[in-house]
Amino acid sequence: MARNAADKYYSEVFHNAWRMSYGCSTIPPCGRSSMTKRKRAPGGGAVLDSYRSGTRAEYLALYGLSRFCFVNQVPRQEDFGIADFFCTLGKRREAIKRKKKHYLIYPENSFYVQVKANKNTYELNSRVIEWLASHISNPFFICVVNQKSNKLSFYNPTLIWAALAIRPNSAGVNFFFDKKRFEDSSGEPIIHHDNMHMIGKGKRAKFNIYLGPPIFEQSLSFLENDKTEEAYNNLKPHITSELKIIWTHRLIGPTISVHLIDSKEVRGVFKTDKYSTIENSIKNTLLALLNNYANNRQLDKLYSLSMYLVALGITDFKQVLRDLNYDDEIINSLD
Repeated sequence: MARNAADKYYSEVFHNAWRMSYGCSTIPPCGRSSMTKRKRAPGGGAVLDSYRSGTRAEYLALYGLSRFCFVNQVPRQEDFGIADFFCTLGKRREAIKRKKKHYLIYPENSFYVQVKANKNTYELNSRVIEWLASHISNPFFICVVNQKSNKLSFYNPTLIWAALAIRPNSAGVNFFFDKKRFEDSSGEPIIHHDNMHMIGKGKRAKFNIYLGPPIFEQSLSFLENDKTEEAYNNLKPHITSELKIIWTHRLIGPTISVHLIDSKEVRGVFKTDKYSTIENSIKNTLLALLNNYANNRQLDKLYSLSMYLVALGITDFKQVLRDLNYDDEIINSLD
């Protein structure tokens, strides 16, 4: 900044400070010099081509998703960066009405979808990660739209739960599509066998996650002719698995290690030191299981479960069985 320009700028700042010290208002923006006005680029009459490309990708995704889901599009005014659509998976079932065959679509599980117009690295900042770790209640998937081939590719970012298990308050997560090579801070390639790599330390730690192949990929024309079976059969296991992971995450905190085995199977390994929290949450389930064992007269399982209940400090289960009118043979088998 030239000296005369700087003098003009700071003289106005100090003048406003002097006015405020005497209880006067500052000079309104319309009375300030051009040095303190924020220059704005002319707007209106045009849209960025890249922005328009993203909009068209959402149109295609909306059409494809509507074939096997009930879709609610998130308005841009309400978009906070993780979901473009809130979807409910639909199950196609046959029904007979007035002796004619019909097909009905039944709503099942709900999930979020983030749409991308390309396979560039998808980044989540610390604020989005905080929301995922603390508040998300439905699975979310990434849908990459190929506008030239009218093809939708769905990815399951389930490894983010493994990242949260390692660093619940990470500074960010970068998702890579169809890549197995990452680079460290020096630019050297790193080969990853577990599809996840942490870079940095402490509060600045971030994760690079390789998403692997899509869990489901099809063209719009195929979806239109498929009667939704393949889309449903591919997405349903992942939705169910993610719901279990989210529920467990809410119960015991960010202590879950999850590994995507292939496009058909998701296997989770859960680790925690919050035993009392889990034990308290499963007491009613264990008592219900005790009732089932007693009802089916599975005495070996009944006795083993009773020993575990005693170890948890639950000692009134015999009275529970008496209240349910079980005979003495069942009650005495627990001695």
